[in-house]
Amino acid sequence: MSIRNMPVDQRNARPEPGLVMRVGLPHRGGKLAFHAFNNDYPVMVSANAFWNPATRRFHLPQASDIEELDFAVDSAGFTAMKLWQSKGQQQASP
Repeated sequence: MSIRNMPVDQRNARPEPGLVMRVGLPHRGGKLAFHAFNNDYPVMVSANAFWNPATRRFHLPQASDIEELDFAVDSAGFTAMKLWQSKGQQQASP
């Protein structure tokens, strides 16, 4: 195959208008959230960051670095699966 026949200007994906690509954050604040804010990145925060093991409940803080960001919270499914695999049934899992 010659260089003339090589494809050019290809993209891996053509996102639909309105699709939002988010940067994943493992915490609800800190340097990564600050960096995301400075660069106007939409973020997805791990649901595990909002889990309080002492009260066995999710806690949304009244003030956090992510409050100023376009953020979504993930489902915590991956973390729950990994904890179940490594430790067995947890108090927060059915």
